[in-house]
This record gives sequence, C-alpha cells and structure tokens, in this order.
Amino acid sequence: MSATGDRNGHREYGPQRPSLAPAALSMGQAAAYLDMSPDSFRRHVLPFVPVVRVGKLKRVRTAHLDAWMEQREESVAATLRGKASPARSTNGAVERKTRAIPSRSPER
Repeated sequence: MSATGDRNGHREYGPQRPSLAPAALSMGQAAAYLDMSPDSFRRHVLPFVPVVRVGKLKRVRTAHLDAWMEQREESVAATLRGKASPARSTNGAVERKTRAIPSRSPER
C-alpha cells in the first residue's frame, strides 16, 4: 500500500486515482469551459443545448458543449470558404431576406 500526502500533510492511502473530467458542468463551469461570460452563455449557447436537472441544479454535458462548438465551427468555416450560410437570428431561426418594394407614385 502506498501513502501519498498533500501540501497540508494529510495522508491518503490506497491506489492513486487519475483525476476524472466531469461529465456535466454547472452553468458557470460551462461558461468557463467555453471561455465566455455566464450572461453570454445563457444568451448564445443555453437555448441550443439540452440541460440535465438535478433537483434545483442545472447541468450541461460537456459532450453537448463540444457538439455545439463543432456546429458553430462548421458554419464559420463555410462562410470563410465563400459559401455564406443563411442569416440566423439570435434564437437560431433562419431569417428571410426581403427586398424593398418600390413605392408607387400617385397616378396623374
């Protein structure tokens, strides 16, 4: 049996455990994971990823955050290649481009 200690002198006995990355993150952790503010996360990401509720807590799976980033990456890459994607509103819906209808002048 091996003994390891932390900086406070506490000893832990048993096999070493690898640190595991969490499968789901809190809203603040998810925002930090994407390197954005919590407000930006709520506005731009949260509407597009499923949320897991644990009691009053909300959690977002890291796999869903990674998938969201990949989707965004593809749309930006297509735009950079000159294949402009349709304009999207803040809620993700495709906006229709309309053209102005010329006004008719009164008949004389």
